[in-house]
Amino acid sequence: MSKQQVFETTKDTILACQDIITEEVTCPEWGVTVTVTALSGEERSALIKASMVKDGEVGSDELYWNAIIACTLDTETGERLFTTDDLPKLKKKNGAALERIVERAFKLCGIGKAASEGLEKN
Repeated sequence: MSKQQVFETTKDTILACQDIITEEVTCPEWGVTVTVTALSGEERSALIKASMVKDGEVGSDELYWNAIIACTLDTETGERLFTTDDLPKLKKKNGAALERIVERAFKLCGIGKAASEGLEKN
């Protein structure tokens, strides 16, 4: 097999695979299980962009809430569970359940430890 054939095979494999991972997160505080999803590169980029506050810095509070909205799915339908309209009520929900969802979202989306450390400061 030539180097070009290996390259094409690898490229084809990557482009054809279904790599958006989801995991279920149980929230006993609410009596439900939700699905948390990884984001595509395009969605992840939009999440980071939407979370910028000034001078190109990502706001930890913005990232926290935007990740919940972007990554939490209805387990039965696969549709996004929350919208920005839900934020006022969502912000009043149990912090441990919200944190469980965000931690899983950050893990699945490849948002690093630095981002989560920023959240701990707020």
